[in-house]
Amino acid sequence: MLLREIELLFNREPEELYQSARTIREKTLGKEVHIRALLEFSNCCQNNCLYCGLRKNNRLVQRYQLSKEAIVSLAKKADQEGYGTIVLQSGEHEDYTEEMTEIIQEIKSKTNLAITLSLGEHSKDTYESWRKAGADRYLLKIETTNENLYSKLRPECSLRKRISCLYNLRELGYQVGSGIIIGLPGQTIDDITRDLLFLKELDVEMLAIGPLIPHKNTPLNMSRKGSLELTLKTIAIGRIMLPYAHIPATTALRSLDSTAQAQALAIGANVLMIGITPKQFKEYYQIYPSSKPMNLASAKELIKSLGYTVGEGKGHSPKSPWKEVTTNA
Repeated sequence: MLLREIELLFNREPEELYQSARTIREKTLGKEVHIRALLEFSNCCQNNCLYCGLRKNNRLVQRYQLSKEAIVSLAKKADQEGYGTIVLQSGEHEDYTEEMTEIIQEIKSKTNLAITLSLGEHSKDTYESWRKAGADRYLLKIETTNENLYSKLRPECSLRKRISCLYNLRELGYQVGSGIIIGLPGQTIDDITRDLLFLKELDVEMLAIGPLIPHKNTPLNMSRKGSLELTLKTIAIGRIMLPYAHIPATTALRSLDSTAQAQALAIGANVLMIGITPKQFKEYYQIYPSSKPMNLASAKELIKSLGYTVGEGKGHSPKSPWKEVTTNA
Protein backbone atom coordinates (compact mmCIF):
# COMPACT_ATOMS: atom_id res chain seq x y z
CA MET A 1 0.00 0.00 0.00
CA LEU A 2 1.38 3.39 -1.05
CA LEU A 3 1.46 6.67 0.86
CA ARG A 4 -1.24 8.20 -1.33
CA GLU A 5 -3.56 5.20 -0.91
CA ILE A 6 -3.41 5.48 2.89
CA GLU A 7 -4.06 9.21 2.77
CA LEU A 8 -7.17 8.52 0.69
CA LEU A 9 -8.39 6.10 3.37
CA PHE A 10 -8.28 8.91 5.93
CA ASN A 11 -10.60 10.90 3.63
CA ARG A 12 -13.21 8.16 3.32
CA GLU A 13 -16.52 8.43 5.10
CA PRO A 14 -16.03 7.01 8.63
CA GLU A 15 -18.79 4.39 8.46
CA GLU A 16 -17.58 3.13 5.08
CA LEU A 17 -14.03 2.87 6.42
CA TYR A 18 -15.17 1.18 9.64
CA GLN A 19 -17.23 -1.40 7.77
CA SER A 20 -14.23 -2.34 5.63
CA ALA A 21 -12.07 -2.78 8.73
CA ARG A 22 -14.76 -4.78 10.54
CA THR A 23 -15.16 -7.12 7.57
CA ILE A 24 -11.41 -7.76 7.39
CA ARG A 25 -11.15 -8.33 11.14
CA GLU A 26 -13.96 -10.91 11.16
CA LYS A 27 -12.57 -12.64 8.06
CA THR A 28 -9.03 -12.98 9.39
CA LEU A 29 -9.48 -13.25 13.17
CA GLY A 30 -13.15 -14.16 13.61
CA LYS A 31 -15.20 -12.65 16.40
CA GLU A 32 -12.90 -13.44 19.33
CA VAL A 33 -11.70 -10.68 21.66
CA HIS A 34 -8.72 -11.59 23.80
CA ILE A 35 -8.45 -10.28 27.34
CA ARG A 36 -4.94 -9.69 28.72
CA ALA A 37 -3.94 -9.17 32.36
CA LEU A 38 -1.84 -5.99 32.64
CA LEU A 39 0.57 -5.76 35.58
CA GLU A 40 2.33 -2.41 35.94
CA PHE A 41 5.02 -3.60 38.33
CA SER A 42 7.19 -0.46 38.47
CA ASN A 43 6.81 3.24 37.67
CA CYS A 44 10.53 4.01 37.85
CA CYS A 45 11.80 5.54 34.61
CA GLN A 46 15.07 6.99 33.37
CA ASN A 47 13.48 8.93 30.48
CA ASN A 48 11.93 12.38 30.32
CA CYS A 49 9.24 12.00 27.65
CA LEU A 50 7.16 15.17 27.51
CA TYR A 51 3.81 13.32 27.33
CA CYS A 52 4.30 10.79 30.13
CA GLY A 53 3.40 11.10 33.80
CA LEU A 54 6.15 8.63 34.70
CA ARG A 55 8.87 10.93 33.34
CA LYS A 56 12.02 11.18 35.45
CA ASN A 57 11.51 14.86 36.26
CA ASN A 58 8.00 14.40 37.64
CA ARG A 59 8.85 14.83 41.33
CA LEU A 60 5.19 14.61 42.36
CA VAL A 61 4.82 10.90 41.72
CA GLN A 62 5.65 8.30 44.36
CA ARG A 63 7.92 5.66 42.87
CA TYR A 64 7.45 1.95 43.49
CA GLN A 65 8.72 -1.42 42.26
CA LEU A 66 7.07 -4.74 43.10
CA SER A 67 9.24 -7.59 44.31
CA LYS A 68 9.86 -10.73 42.30
CA GLU A 69 7.70 -12.69 44.73
CA ALA A 70 4.79 -10.24 44.36
CA ILE A 71 4.97 -10.30 40.55
CA VAL A 72 4.97 -14.11 40.40
CA SER A 73 2.14 -14.31 42.94
CA LEU A 74 -0.01 -11.91 40.89
CA ALA A 75 0.76 -13.88 37.74
CA LYS A 76 -0.40 -17.10 39.42
CA LYS A 77 -3.62 -15.36 40.46
CA ALA A 78 -4.18 -14.14 36.88
CA ASP A 79 -3.73 -17.69 35.63
CA GLN A 80 -6.27 -18.98 38.15
CA GLU A 81 -8.76 -16.29 37.07
CA GLY A 82 -8.62 -17.53 33.48
CA TYR A 83 -6.37 -15.04 31.73
CA GLY A 84 -4.27 -16.48 28.91
CA THR A 85 -1.64 -13.73 28.87
CA ILE A 86 0.05 -11.48 31.39
CA VAL A 87 1.58 -8.21 30.23
CA LEU A 88 4.49 -7.11 32.42
CA GLN A 89 4.91 -3.36 32.02
CA SER A 90 7.10 -0.74 33.66
CA GLY A 91 8.86 2.54 33.10
CA GLU A 92 12.11 2.28 31.19
CA HIS A 93 15.18 1.51 33.27
CA GLU A 94 17.88 -1.14 33.40
CA ASP A 95 17.98 -2.13 37.06
CA TYR A 96 16.08 -5.42 36.86
CA THR A 97 17.59 -7.20 33.81
CA GLU A 98 18.78 -10.34 35.61
CA GLU A 99 15.86 -10.46 38.02
CA MET A 100 13.40 -10.23 35.10
CA THR A 101 14.93 -13.37 33.59
CA GLU A 102 14.19 -15.19 36.85
CA ILE A 103 10.65 -13.77 36.99
CA ILE A 104 9.90 -14.98 33.46
CA GLN A 105 11.22 -18.44 34.24
CA GLU A 106 9.15 -18.70 37.41
CA ILE A 107 5.94 -17.54 35.73
CA LYS A 108 6.47 -20.00 32.89
CA SER A 109 7.16 -22.90 35.26
CA LYS A 110 4.25 -22.15 37.62
CA THR A 111 1.50 -20.99 35.24
CA ASN A 112 0.10 -21.60 31.77
CA LEU A 113 0.34 -17.92 30.82
CA ALA A 114 1.84 -16.36 27.74
CA ILE A 115 4.13 -13.47 28.67
CA THR A 116 4.21 -10.08 26.98
CA LEU A 117 6.93 -7.68 28.08
CA SER A 118 6.73 -3.89 27.77
CA LEU A 119 9.97 -2.73 29.37
CA GLY A 120 11.48 -0.31 26.89
CA GLU A 121 14.88 -0.30 25.21
CA HIS A 122 17.52 -2.87 26.16
CA SER A 123 20.50 -4.58 24.59
CA LYS A 124 20.00 -7.44 22.16
CA ASP A 125 21.68 -9.76 24.69
CA THR A 126 19.10 -8.80 27.33
CA TYR A 127 16.21 -9.36 24.93
CA GLU A 128 17.71 -12.73 24.03
CA SER A 129 18.00 -13.71 27.71
CA TRP A 130 14.34 -12.90 28.30
CA ARG A 131 13.28 -14.72 25.14
CA LYS A 132 15.20 -17.85 26.15
CA ALA A 133 13.62 -17.65 29.61
CA GLY A 134 10.20 -17.93 27.97
CA ALA A 135 8.96 -14.44 27.05
CA ASP A 136 6.60 -14.67 24.09
CA ARG A 137 5.88 -11.10 23.01
CA TYR A 138 7.36 -7.64 23.35
CA LEU A 139 5.57 -4.31 23.05
CA LEU A 140 7.80 -1.32 22.24
CA LYS A 141 5.80 1.64 21.00
CA ILE A 142 7.51 3.86 18.45
CA GLU A 143 5.08 6.76 19.22
CA THR A 144 6.10 8.62 16.02
CA THR A 145 8.53 8.03 13.16
CA ASN A 146 8.95 11.77 12.53
CA GLU A 147 12.54 12.22 13.73
CA ASN A 148 12.15 15.91 14.59
CA LEU A 149 8.94 15.30 16.52
CA TYR A 150 10.47 12.27 18.24
CA SER A 151 13.53 14.20 19.44
CA LYS A 152 11.35 16.99 20.84
CA LEU A 153 8.98 14.65 22.67
CA ARG A 154 11.60 12.17 23.86
CA PRO A 155 14.70 14.28 24.71
CA GLU A 156 17.97 12.37 25.04
CA CYS A 157 16.37 9.39 23.26
CA SER A 158 17.18 8.13 19.77
CA LEU A 159 14.62 7.11 17.15
CA ARG A 160 17.29 5.06 15.41
CA LYS A 161 17.98 3.12 18.60
CA ARG A 162 14.24 2.50 19.06
CA ILE A 163 13.96 1.13 15.55
CA SER A 164 17.09 -0.99 16.05
CA CYS A 165 15.53 -2.52 19.19
CA LEU A 166 12.37 -3.41 17.26
CA TYR A 167 14.36 -5.23 14.58
CA ASN A 168 16.43 -7.02 17.25
CA LEU A 169 13.19 -8.26 18.80
CA ARG A 170 12.00 -9.44 15.40
CA GLU A 171 15.28 -11.29 14.78
CA LEU A 172 15.07 -13.03 18.18
CA GLY A 173 11.67 -14.50 17.42
CA TYR A 174 9.38 -12.44 19.62
CA GLN A 175 5.87 -11.60 18.55
CA VAL A 176 6.57 -7.90 18.12
CA GLY A 177 4.22 -5.10 19.10
CA SER A 178 4.53 -1.39 18.51
CA GLY A 179 2.27 1.60 18.14
CA ILE A 180 1.70 5.33 17.99
CA ILE A 181 0.05 8.23 19.79
CA ILE A 182 -2.58 10.23 17.93
CA GLY A 183 -2.75 13.96 18.63
CA LEU A 184 0.88 14.78 19.43
CA PRO A 185 1.56 18.54 19.09
CA GLY A 186 2.78 19.20 15.56
CA GLN A 187 1.73 15.80 14.24
CA THR A 188 0.17 15.66 10.76
CA ILE A 189 -1.84 13.10 8.78
CA ASP A 190 1.28 12.59 6.70
CA ASP A 191 3.19 11.68 9.88
CA ILE A 192 0.54 9.14 10.91
CA THR A 193 0.53 7.69 7.40
CA ARG A 194 4.30 7.21 7.47
CA ASP A 195 4.01 5.65 10.94
CA LEU A 196 1.55 3.09 9.60
CA LEU A 197 3.80 2.32 6.64
CA PHE A 198 6.71 1.68 9.02
CA LEU A 199 4.58 -0.64 11.17
CA LYS A 200 3.42 -2.44 8.04
CA GLU A 201 7.04 -2.88 6.94
CA LEU A 202 7.93 -4.25 10.39
CA ASP A 203 4.85 -6.49 10.05
CA VAL A 204 3.95 -6.21 13.72
CA GLU A 205 1.86 -8.85 15.43
CA MET A 206 0.48 -6.25 17.87
CA LEU A 207 -0.56 -2.72 16.92
CA ALA A 208 -1.35 -0.22 19.70
CA ILE A 209 -2.99 3.06 18.67
CA GLY A 210 -4.19 5.49 21.32
CA PRO A 211 -4.94 9.19 21.70
CA LEU A 212 -2.82 11.72 23.53
CA ILE A 213 -4.27 12.29 27.00
CA PRO A 214 -2.33 15.21 28.56
CA HIS A 215 -1.07 14.69 32.09
CA LYS A 216 -1.10 17.72 34.39
CA ASN A 217 2.45 17.08 35.61
CA THR A 218 4.08 17.06 32.19
CA PRO A 219 5.19 19.79 29.75
CA LEU A 220 2.22 18.89 27.51
CA ASN A 221 -0.30 19.59 30.25
CA MET A 222 -2.01 22.33 28.22
CA SER A 223 -2.19 20.32 24.99
CA ARG A 224 -5.46 19.20 23.43
CA LYS A 225 -6.54 15.60 23.77
CA GLY A 226 -6.17 13.44 20.70
CA SER A 227 -9.21 13.29 18.43
CA LEU A 228 -11.46 10.28 18.97
CA GLU A 229 -12.50 10.18 15.32
CA LEU A 230 -8.91 10.35 14.06
CA THR A 231 -7.84 7.66 16.52
CA LEU A 232 -10.68 5.37 15.41
CA LYS A 233 -9.90 6.01 11.75
CA THR A 234 -6.24 5.13 12.37
CA ILE A 235 -7.26 1.90 14.12
CA ALA A 236 -9.49 1.01 11.17
CA ILE A 237 -6.73 1.73 8.64
CA GLY A 238 -4.28 -0.23 10.79
CA ARG A 239 -6.64 -3.20 10.60
CA ILE A 240 -6.88 -2.90 6.81
CA MET A 241 -3.09 -2.71 6.46
CA LEU A 242 -2.31 -5.42 9.03
CA PRO A 243 -5.24 -7.85 8.87
CA TYR A 244 -3.74 -10.42 11.27
CA ALA A 245 -2.39 -8.05 13.93
CA HIS A 246 -3.79 -8.00 17.43
CA ILE A 247 -5.10 -4.47 18.03
CA PRO A 248 -6.10 -3.39 21.55
CA ALA A 249 -8.96 -1.08 22.35
CA THR A 250 -6.67 0.94 24.59
CA THR A 251 -7.49 2.25 28.03
CA ALA A 252 -6.55 5.74 26.79
CA LEU A 253 -9.64 5.62 24.57
CA ARG A 254 -11.79 5.24 27.67
CA SER A 255 -10.38 8.55 28.93
CA LEU A 256 -11.86 10.26 25.86
CA ASP A 257 -15.29 8.66 25.95
CA SER A 258 -16.85 5.91 28.07
CA THR A 259 -18.01 4.16 24.87
CA ALA A 260 -14.77 4.55 22.91
CA GLN A 261 -13.40 1.09 23.67
CA ALA A 262 -16.65 -0.46 22.45
CA GLN A 263 -16.41 1.65 19.30
CA ALA A 264 -12.85 0.45 18.70
CA LEU A 265 -13.84 -3.20 19.09
CA ALA A 266 -16.69 -2.67 16.66
CA ILE A 267 -14.36 -1.40 13.93
CA GLY A 268 -11.46 -3.83 14.09
CA ALA A 269 -9.77 -3.96 17.51
CA ASN A 270 -9.71 -7.40 19.14
CA VAL A 271 -7.90 -7.08 22.50
CA LEU A 272 -8.77 -5.60 25.91
CA MET A 273 -6.21 -4.98 28.66
CA ILE A 274 -7.44 -5.39 32.24
CA GLY A 275 -5.25 -3.97 34.98
CA ILE A 276 -4.27 -6.29 37.83
CA THR A 277 -1.85 -3.83 39.47
CA PRO A 278 -2.57 -3.71 43.23
CA LYS A 279 -4.79 -0.77 44.16
CA GLN A 280 -2.23 0.79 46.50
CA PHE A 281 0.17 1.21 43.53
CA LYS A 282 -2.21 1.78 40.63
CA GLU A 283 -2.70 5.47 41.45
CA TYR A 284 1.05 6.00 41.02
CA TYR A 285 1.18 4.44 37.55
CA GLN A 286 -0.23 7.23 35.42
CA ILE A 287 1.29 7.65 32.00
CA TYR A 288 -1.84 9.72 31.43
CA PRO A 289 -4.81 10.45 33.72
CA SER A 290 -7.27 7.61 33.29
CA SER A 291 -10.95 7.07 33.97
CA LYS A 292 -12.35 4.27 36.12
CA PRO A 293 -10.77 1.05 34.81
CA MET A 294 -12.71 -1.85 33.40
CA ASN A 295 -12.67 -5.13 35.37
CA LEU A 296 -12.74 -8.67 34.03
CA ALA A 297 -16.49 -9.14 34.46
CA SER A 298 -17.37 -5.86 32.70
CA ALA A 299 -14.93 -6.67 29.88
CA LYS A 300 -16.65 -9.99 29.24
CA GLU A 301 -20.04 -8.31 29.37
CA LEU A 302 -18.93 -5.67 26.84
CA ILE A 303 -17.57 -8.28 24.45
CA LYS A 304 -20.79 -10.29 24.51
CA SER A 305 -22.93 -7.16 24.10
CA LEU A 306 -21.17 -6.47 20.79
CA GLY A 307 -21.91 -9.95 19.49
CA TYR A 308 -18.34 -11.15 19.96
CA THR A 309 -16.92 -14.00 22.04
CA VAL A 310 -14.21 -14.02 24.71
CA GLY A 311 -11.05 -15.47 23.21
CA GLU A 312 -9.80 -18.76 24.63
CA GLY A 313 -6.23 -19.82 25.28
CA LYS A 314 -3.17 -17.60 25.08
CA GLY A 315 -4.25 -15.66 22.02
CA HIS A 316 -0.99 -15.96 20.13
CA SER A 317 -0.65 -14.33 16.74
CA PRO A 318 -2.02 -16.54 13.95
CA LYS A 319 1.03 -15.67 11.87
CA SER A 320 3.77 -18.27 11.43
CA PRO A 321 6.53 -19.45 11.82
CA TRP A 322 6.60 -18.08 15.40
CA LYS A 323 7.21 -20.74 18.07
CA GLU A 324 6.69 -20.66 21.82
CA VAL A 325 9.79 -21.13 23.95
CA THR A 326 9.78 -23.72 26.74
CA THR A 327 11.47 -22.37 29.83
CA ASN A 328 14.67 -24.05 30.96
CA ALA A 329 14.01 -23.21 34.60
